[in-house]
Amino acid sequence: PKPSTKRAPVSPSSQTKPKKPKKREPKMFVNRRLGKFFGDNETDLFFGVITSYDEKVKFWHIDYDDGDEEEYDENDVLTGLELYDRHKDLDPKLK
Repeated sequence: PKPSTKRAPVSPSSQTKPKKPKKREPKMFVNRRLGKFFGDNETDLFFGVITSYDEKVKFWHIDYDDGDEEEYDENDVLTGLELYDRHKDLDPKLK
């Protein structure tokens, strides 16, 4: 038999729609630990905690365990969280 060239009608609701990226609630990152490499060759790993989120400027405030602090954008936060997940076994706060 010859393959049919007719196609069943497809309603818009049955078509698969591309998934939108998951929207993150900025405050969901507050109180999470993260890591960051510092030093000439980025060999010194430091840990800190996300202490707050500023809605106006869309930055997170980070307090490092050594007393230093800085502001992060979303990309920096995600990078720091990923780094922490890879190296959390070195976090002195967990020992």
